[in-house]
Amino acid sequence: MREMRAGLAYAALALAAGWVLGPFREFLLVPRIGPGAAVLVEAPLMLLACLLAARWAATRLAVPARPGPRARMGLTALLLLAAELAGSWALRGLAPRAWLARFGTAEGAVSLLLFGLFAALPLLLLAGRR
Repeated sequence: MREMRAGLAYAALALAAGWVLGPFREFLLVPRIGPGAAVLVEAPLMLLACLLAARWAATRLAVPARPGPRARMGLTALLLLAAELAGSWALRGLAPRAWLARFGTAEGAVSLLLFGLFAALPLLLLAGRR
């Protein structure tokens, strides 16, 4: 149960970071440097935000520093995908099929890679402790 609460907190923090960085990317970067470069500029910032959020949630909610609980925390956090889909649909009118199709683009591939790292970060933080 602890890792589920931590995963949800981690996802909420990452979603909040995305809501801050997304408009910055879309309205400031994309018109100036294009969508591909804008995603590449945003990606390290988002990864840093996720790293800090994962560390905070795991520490604050006392998720045991063992692979099993940390993996469950990361998998629970993947509920972020559902929140992202719902937000894209509600705010941008992007239907689920169109949302999934985005992952077939170069920008979408970067996003997919970030989602994978996002899910793995709670577990990867254990490697940094050794």
